[in-house]
Amino acid sequence: MTDTRDIALYDDPFAQIDLSAPGGGALQSFTEVVTYRFEHWYNQGWVRNCYGQPFLDSILAELVTCCGTVAASAAGMAAYLHAFLAELAAKKVLLTD
Repeated sequence: MTDTRDIALYDDPFAQIDLSAPGGGALQSFTEVVTYRFEHWYNQGWVRNCYGQPFLDSILAELVTCCGTVAASAAGMAAYLHAFLAELAAKKVLLTD
């Protein structure tokens, strides 16, 4: 699953997914080269608005996680999407068509 406007692929992305592993392989997401402290234009605002300043302060030294590219088996992706929807529901994000 990817946001094709925000990535560059240099090899076969599917070769990294081990579908023979128990459960169909782990979910893969990727980090960017900057921390949350540096990337204040977008990510800091999103994290602050959703989780508050104290949580943002606790992750400022962490690399930004890029959810624009997520790879998994079908079972892994289903689990990821269910967790994602549960998080949206917990934050009461309005989902519309």
